[in-house]
Amino acid sequence: MCSMLSAWVLNNNITHSALDSLLVILRKNSCFSNIPKDSRTILQTKSIDNTCMRVIDSGKYYHFGLGSGIENNFEHDVTEIKLVIGIDDLPISKSTSSQFWPILAYIRPHNNLVFPVGIFHGNKKPSSCNEFLKDFVMETKHLTSNGIIINNKPYEITVDVICCNSPAKSFVLNVKGHTGYFSCTICKIEGEFIENRTCFPYNQSDLQPLSRTHGEYLDKINKEYQASLDISCLSAIPRFDEVSNFSLDYMHLICLGTVKKLIFLWKKGPYSVKLPSWKVDAISSDAVSLKTAFPCEFSRKPRSLDEFARFKATEFRIYLLYIFPIILKKTLSINCYKHFMNLSIAMIVLLSPDHLSYVNYARNLLKYFVHSFKDLYGSHYISHNIHGLLHIVDDYERYEPLDNCSAFPFENYMQTLKSLIRKPDKPLEQIVLRYQERRQLINNVKSKKEYKLAGPHNKGPLIQNTTSPQYNKLLFYIFKFKTQMDADSYFCSNKNEIVKPN
Repeated sequence: MCSMLSAWVLNNNITHSALDSLLVILRKNSCFSNIPKDSRTILQTKSIDNTCMRVIDSGKYYHFGLGSGIENNFEHDVTEIKLVIGIDDLPISKSTSSQFWPILAYIRPHNNLVFPVGIFHGNKKPSSCNEFLKDFVMETKHLTSNGIIINNKPYEITVDVICCNSPAKSFVLNVKGHTGYFSCTICKIEGEFIENRTCFPYNQSDLQPLSRTHGEYLDKINKEYQASLDISCLSAIPRFDEVSNFSLDYMHLICLGTVKKLIFLWKKGPYSVKLPSWKVDAISSDAVSLKTAFPCEFSRKPRSLDEFARFKATEFRIYLLYIFPIILKKTLSINCYKHFMNLSIAMIVLLSPDHLSYVNYARNLLKYFVHSFKDLYGSHYISHNIHGLLHIVDDYERYEPLDNCSAFPFENYMQTLKSLIRKPDKPLEQIVLRYQERRQLINNVKSKKEYKLAGPHNKGPLIQNTTSPQYNKLLFYIFKFKTQMDADSYFCSNKNEIVKPN
């Protein structure tokens, strides 16, 4: 009974006070007099381990542990443990500056099994990335050097990729932000300041910017690229490259960056590309009319472009891949439509498996897209995100489909973390306790003995068990069921007259 109550509480996010009130009602009945009085007993709530909690600046950091997360979420169909790490900020509410900075992870390819490694809470981000990442780097360094033993079998561990948006990446790498002149983390291009914004005009000549290297980052050669004299402590992780092991997350770079900017330019951009309001309304009505035809696999249905500022990344992805290629053909100019289709077709290639033979084709499409962006919309709109399209094909060559190195799984798990908060006071402690309760329930379910069939059996009852009480009880229920079926066969479904069966 207690385990069923615990599962009900956690699955429906019931508060402790509500469960306490329910227990008072249940205990008035003699059948439930043995149920514990306190919800913490039902949920097996434990106290917080203070050794895992430490103060950083004006906030707190709790380290859940990477090794324990791997053991709890390990799947037996992997031969090597490749970790995908996600780091980003999570605002708790719009009315305060209170925020989380979680370090999340999952074992590839199981991106639905995201688990927290550590979480920082404060009114602003930590002032030092090395202080924030210290516990994570120390444990990761130990695991990648020595491996981990699960079920008496050793496994090698590698940090395959870290997924961040541009502000989070500049923070954890301790480099210039996306508005800096030398902010590209892949190449050494120098930005320009045009019309009060930093931009990166495309150079079609043979003098392309040189690529950044891991060795140059460690030697602090690029002074204009470093945000301070200290490099990130992530460099201490074995077999980890600060340049190639950071992905250009397409969720932020393309969905929330490029596609959102295109819609903005079509609605409020230069006169040469700005659409009249009646065309914008026609695009919106065509998109909304497709809502009833969308299959259930799409969690979000099309909305009007009047709300594009509030679109989620999945909505921009739907418009990029499925809706805009159809409905824009009759509303956009020929040049703008062809320009957009270069991005759409390139992303279809980069989001599909087994398309390595089309990588160079996708690269050329994106080069044309960035180069033509200057002619259609202006050089000052070639932002850090637009420039990143020139490098995102490299991620496909390392990890294949871009969903293998995107922040979508971590963004989904952010909502799970946020749902664990029930009041403004001590949000980090609430998440720690709720997470422990869920892990306790999962461990209890796994510890129960599971019965599995040894194989098919079609030779009648086992003779050695015919005298057991379980076997006699089974025969009783079979006889009772058969007798009931024989009795029901005498009655017709429409009349109450007795009919003799054949």
